[in-house]
Amino acid sequence: MSARVTISDIAKAAGVAPSTVSYTLSGKRQISPETRSLVLNKIGEMGYKTDAVARSFSTRKTYTIGLYVKKDISSHDIFLFEIIRGINSIINSYGYKILILNEIDVRATDTFRIPYNRTFPIDGAIVTSTQTSVFYLDELDKEKIPYVLLGKPPKGKDVYYIDNNNSDSVYRAVDYFFKLGKKRVAQVMGPSTGTTFQMDCICGYKQAHEEYAIPYDVKLMITVPDHPTKGISILNERLKEVKADSVLLTDISVPIMRSYLFAWQKSYSMRRLPLICFSMDLYKRLYEGMVADQLMCIHSNAFELGVKSAQVLMSILVGKTIKTGHVLKQPMTSYEEIP
Repeated sequence: MSARVTISDIAKAAGVAPSTVSYTLSGKRQISPETRSLVLNKIGEMGYKTDAVARSFSTRKTYTIGLYVKKDISSHDIFLFEIIRGINSIINSYGYKILILNEIDVRATDTFRIPYNRTFPIDGAIVTSTQTSVFYLDELDKEKIPYVLLGKPPKGKDVYYIDNNNSDSVYRAVDYFFKLGKKRVAQVMGPSTGTTFQMDCICGYKQAHEEYAIPYDVKLMITVPDHPTKGISILNERLKEVKADSVLLTDISVPIMRSYLFAWQKSYSMRRLPLICFSMDLYKRLYEGMVADQLMCIHSNAFELGVKSAQVLMSILVGKTIKTGHVLKQPMTSYEEIP
């Protein structure tokens, strides 16, 4: 039976002091990125394993980040998986791991409680913006747990948050259509209403209409059910009814997007409508072989959102002073330019 690798073994192999290895693992002191990378590489090579229980007692940390997400995670949710990949790329170097926690349906109980107890304590949290996220923020504040919100915060809450500039993205998309001479831009959304994302999209849509003095027609705001066959059938009927001359897909599920793009590819009448899709950078396989000159994309920044939210949270956990709020700009590219 081989002897267990110790901190001293790691230190000797890396050419650093044992305390440097300890600080790299505990995060109690700032270690240069080069030294941290060297130590972590040696830890991986030599198979060093920390005693998680002893470590949590000595540091009073669990080295666990809670990631709060909607209750019905789908296997199609590549956006969420890319966010997780971005978060992991940062917290792994600090020795942290992610614990995914599903939101509770607040209608099922009179007293709302986040899924947090002594069974799985966390050092900090990243909360994805949902209709119930305001309850999480209140509870996390009560528990004095540091957190970062992915999405814009509710009015009156000054919190650390990371978000795309969704309003600006929609504005630029509609502006692009108007410059093409289009005046009947249909904005297609899914059944989830009241989220900050949808509110931002509607604001950007209205702003473009106001600046071009083009009347805002609420009928062009089309909501479709989250069902591929039924959703596409309803959408096609509505596009004809409102006489849309261009389409912006902003907040629909992957199955709906796939079905629409398949129908759009096959139908000449549908292909005549210029199309811009949100998050198409995540779904390259969906548009392979499609007509390029009519299809454009607004990038999701999913990986970058995960990276930035984790950087902000880790900064808070190690005691750095940072500003609240950070907004990322989303590039809008043509099909041919998508990497």
